Amino acid sequence: MTRSDAAENVSRLLRAARDAVAAEGTGVGVRSIADRAGVGVSTLYRHFPDKGTLIDAVSVHRWVTMHGLARCPATDDAVLSRIVLLVDTFSRMVTADDAFIESAGIRVGRLPDVAIKGPKAAFDRTFVDLWVRAQRQGQVHQTADPRDLVELTGAIRDRRRRPSQLRLLVQGVCVRPDDGTELLARHLAARDPRYL
Repeated sequence: MTRSDAAENVSRLLRAARDAVAAEGTGVGVRSIADRAGVGVSTLYRHFPDKGTLIDAVSVHRWVTMHGLARCPATDDAVLSRIVLLVDTFSRMVTADDAFIESAGIRVGRLPDVAIKGPKAAFDRTFVDLWVRAQRQGQVHQTADPRDLVELTGAIRDRRRRPSQLRLLVQGVCVRPDDGTELLARHLAARDPRYL
């Protein structure tokens, strides 16, 4: 099996776990998850030691993806745009994962498991660095806390209301609300990326 085959199997298992837990709850069997992924149970266990680790891996993957986006270099004139991209992307992820999050009993903005702490903390550090740069540039309010923005963004679950809720959040943290609104409009117009 090549590395790309293994990576594809992991992606399929993550999607299948997300969808199976969303549909059947955390009591779903590993056979059901493997069947949804189109792989055998042995393949599931080759990548994940147990079902709990696989279920946690869905959220871990979300934070690893967010950290990767946050780490991309941003010039000084693109810091606010990167922050808006990150909250837009995170809102798309948690909206897509809504039924999974609900069924798994995850409280977005809180750490449900030890496995998530590392990737979430890595994202938080990188996001705070971007945030401080935006504050120094006078783009984000000095009193605004990046943790609050991420936690409030994580509460967005309704696809139809997502644009207006994001607009409210972005306008609230931006010193010049129109700057954030303009950036957000561009991001909202973009195709919904499939992260899983």
